Amino acid sequence: VKLPSDLLRAYYAIDLAALAKQNPSGLPSARQKREAKESARERLEQEAKDGRYRKRKLIEVVWDRKSNELLFGTTSVSQIDRLLVLFKNTFGRGFEAVTAGRRAYALAETHGRTRGVDDASPSPFVPGLAAKDVAWIPDEASRDFVGNEFLIWLWYQCDDESATFELLDGSEATVFLARTLTLECPRGQTGHETITHEGPTRLPEAMRAIQSGKLPRKVGLTVVRHGVQYEFNLHAETLAVGGAKIPPPEEEDDRARLEARAQQLRDLIETLDLLFDAFGRVRFSADWPKELAKMQRWLSREERRAA
Repeated sequence: VKLPSDLLRAYYAIDLAALAKQNPSGLPSARQKREAKESARERLEQEAKDGRYRKRKLIEVVWDRKSNELLFGTTSVSQIDRLLVLFKNTFGRGFEAVTAGRRAYALAETHGRTRGVDDASPSPFVPGLAAKDVAWIPDEASRDFVGNEFLIWLWYQCDDESATFELLDGSEATVFLARTLTLECPRGQTGHETITHEGPTRLPEAMRAIQSGKLPRKVGLTVVRHGVQYEFNLHAETLAVGGAKIPPPEEEDDRARLEARAQQLRDLIETLDLLFDAFGRVRFSADWPKELAKMQRWLSREERRAA
């Protein structure tokens, strides 16, 4: 518990004035200053025992029984760890975070391609600068790096192929990379950078960053599917969604609005899963070497190499 500094100063001033009151000079001694400081802190620590100075933060949690998924309103790993303990103690059940690697396994299982996920290793988008290991993924068994590759693939598709993706359910999604882009060196050598712009991937510094071997770790996305527009930030390794903007429900009844909102969240998650699946069907297939070669050429074109 962090003690409020303004109250600590106030208690110190009160105690110091009381101690120095009988001094002929009216000024406190060094000893009295120490005593006032100690007494003020002891008073605050005693008050803090009832929890009055404990900081509290409300984070919304939605347990979707249809999908048996738990939606948690933060991307903070420490808060997710706290939720895991609280959920286990309350309901006697645990849960597993849906990261890029785990989602890749789950989706690949539906296509019989889990071997492709097992055998996957970081792709050399820039030959000679590729990292065998990714600095922010210490677990060698993890395949969460495919989340970083997913963002590069979206970038490549939107820039060099088509921003409209045909999805497995027969629908289409149009994707725009917008607002923010965070990149980092997977070797842990050249640091990270965040670019804020309405079209960050169009800026020369963004292209320079991935040409130097950096990988995207977070990007702002605008996705349109079934005529509905979603805006959100996507975190690569966790596939966590932040700052999502969804059209307000049109229903007037409170209960109907709540149910409509829940369905909108399901639709957003479904859209993201279908996009990630579109990537996975290429990434974990025999077609990936050809796709990777096209992406390497895209990155190496002279007109793309900003001075």
